[in-house]
Amino acid sequence: MTIRVVTGFPHGDTYTVNAMATDPRLALIRWLPRLSMAVIDCDDDYAQLMRDEKYEFFDARETRIELLTVPPSAVTGSIINQRLDVDSFHALGITGAGVKVAVVDAGVRATHEALQGKVIVQYDHSGDGIGYTGEDHGTAMAGVIIGDNLDEGISGVAPGVTYGDFKFIRDSFPGETYEHYITALMTNALVALEAAAQLGYHIISCSWVDVLSMAQGRKWHETPVGLAVGRLCEQGILIVAASGNSDSLAPEGYSNVGVPANVPLVVAVGAIARSVVSPETWFTADFSSKGPTIEGIVKPDISAVGQNVRYLLGSGDNEYNVGDGTSFACPMVAGLAALVFQSIGRVDVQYFKDTLNYRAVPL
Repeated sequence: MTIRVVTGFPHGDTYTVNAMATDPRLALIRWLPRLSMAVIDCDDDYAQLMRDEKYEFFDARETRIELLTVPPSAVTGSIINQRLDVDSFHALGITGAGVKVAVVDAGVRATHEALQGKVIVQYDHSGDGIGYTGEDHGTAMAGVIIGDNLDEGISGVAPGVTYGDFKFIRDSFPGETYEHYITALMTNALVALEAAAQLGYHIISCSWVDVLSMAQGRKWHETPVGLAVGRLCEQGILIVAASGNSDSLAPEGYSNVGVPANVPLVVAVGAIARSVVSPETWFTADFSSKGPTIEGIVKPDISAVGQNVRYLLGSGDNEYNVGDGTSFACPMVAGLAALVFQSIGRVDVQYFKDTLNYRAVPL
């Protein structure tokens, strides 16, 4: 039986990779140098050999990635920007220009009316082709960061960034088993993360979570995505990730903040909601996943608006909706980071984290 696995190596270990490329017992699917990982297909015997040799080894069947948008239950872009103090940046002409933000997600409908005139660079790591092909989530993320249509309540946090649409979500899996689909999705996610790093993106936004690892109570470095993201953080890339929408998914005693948000160096983003009775009052949304992590690390690191958010639909050039989820809060914080980086004239991850700690309001 052939299975897909991910294995990690010490950085720069090309000898082992070259040996794998010529080994008849396996198929080297992808070498990911920035992640120091390889994706391979092999049989059970070879997989056991790798375990015995104590390689960093992950069975792709033990990963299940899901997007983090809750269907419609409207907070408009202007309210969101007030909560993030974004308007003070915009008033100074700071829009994120010169900063490259990669959103690893579904494809974006770049022809949407609220995205006209924006710098959107599109890549396909899903096999479905670039752009929107059926899943709205990617277009919704783009609207949060760079959207512009005040008549519809859309005001992007950082409309001047170079927006990288790194599509890895497969819209469907016709003719495939579900096991094949989830292993392909994990491969696609790693390839997209690698590509964003290789192309020099300063910020990577991830509004999805490995729900299987969370339900099984695995630590961040016991998953391929967690290990990959941790390595990119160590290389000075700011990774922003949604904490999750399942505050009761994990078994008792385990954390509800999943991979990649539970990686220590990642900025994990929770969701806040606005009180109906007292509009000036904000509180943690009921669905927003909370830590600490299994290792005892406090998560999420910050929270942003994530309930009743007005967003773009990918199904048409002038279609919108309202929804909930830490998915929306995550790109808000990624966009805020772009504003901070432009304002100080450099990419400084620690400065941004210190700014959050200093300026954030306790819940």
